[in-house]
Amino acid sequence: MLLVDPLYQHVLARECRDQGVPVVLDEVFSGIWRLGRIAAAKIPQITPDVACFAKLLTGGTVPLAVTLATEGVYDAFLGDTKAEALLHGHSYTAHAIGCQAGVAALDAYKDTRLNANFRGEQEPLAEQWDPAQMAHISRLPRVKRCVHLGTVAVVEVKSEGTGYEAKGALEIVRKLRPEGVAARPLGNVVYLMATPTTTPETCKVLLDKLTALLT
Repeated sequence: MLLVDPLYQHVLARECRDQGVPVVLDEVFSGIWRLGRIAAAKIPQITPDVACFAKLLTGGTVPLAVTLATEGVYDAFLGDTKAEALLHGHSYTAHAIGCQAGVAALDAYKDTRLNANFRGEQEPLAEQWDPAQMAHISRLPRVKRCVHLGTVAVVEVKSEGTGYEAKGALEIVRKLRPEGVAARPLGNVVYLMATPTTTPETCKVLLDKLTALLT
């Protein structure tokens, strides 16, 4: 996972808007508290013209996607004929069961009885991954780098090969499965993805099990 400087993103979005270029953000993975904010756009302080959300929109229970747009974008495709319309829709837009699941998930994320990490819609979630524990992992001989943001913790291991074709993380992920940990391998990178409601105590257990395999 490569993180782009939020200041660069902010300036780029401002320049696009100054040139009349719409700002479109793909928040399918990063949105709905995945990176610790209700939308990743909150980090670089960008207000997009179009934004797409899915995945955590329903807590991963059933498919649902949504595309949000400003009034200006909406009005540009508003008319009486098909020639004026934007003839596009997500496969699962307006999926009735998905919409109900989405309402329930969004309510649960903001319910402090269910989510002790929630501190307000304009505030980041409480820290889920222990910075000291992540720092310890980063110093292990087998580890190249660590990143954690919001619900995501990333550990890149030292191994042959680069990119998605590398297989350094695959063995680690396979060994985590019997421990009850479902991680995602991408090349030499191990991804741990919690939910917005996962407690810091649970995240510590996940990191403990990963540390044991890397030591």
